Amino acid sequence: MGSFQRLCALAAALVLVGCGASIQPGSAGLKYRALRDPALGTTIYGSGYYPLWAWNRMIVYDVTTQSQTMQIHVLTKDNLHVPATVTVTYHPDRAKLYQLHTEIGPNYYDELIGPAFVTLVRGEFSQHLHNDLSSESSVIESQVKSRLQEMFKSRYLIIDQVAIN
Repeated sequence: MGSFQRLCALAAALVLVGCGASIQPGSAGLKYRALRDPALGTTIYGSGYYPLWAWNRMIVYDVTTQSQTMQIHVLTKDNLHVPATVTVTYHPDRAKLYQLHTEIGPNYYDELIGPAFVTLVRGEFSQHLHNDLSSESSVIESQVKSRLQEMFKSRYLIIDQVAIN
């Protein structure tokens, strides 16, 4: 085998190795094709292996239910500072993954859900007296959840649950 043939075989091997993307169960992807216009396809790919040219890639989103727990310092109606541990459970709308990616992007929790969640929790706690917090926690949870659901139903995100721990 001549040196030119070896070079061609090596170049072909380098192009073919790793030219694909695996999408794990619980995830979905959008194919980005660099040499197309538009480059980002609207087809949503489920779990599996998808061959790609080396210059293309698969943008993968976790579409399973995810949760974030945080401690928020809130002020009650009677002006007492209370540390509250709260959890929000959410997932992206798989059918609207293209819109989520193009309008919001992969940092949707940090940019949208997190700040809105903190604001709504603080606002709802400020409507209740300190001594009533434990008995009214389910009311606070349902109010925050319904407001979050209303905020994000047109933003391709589904709020599953809000919990005060």
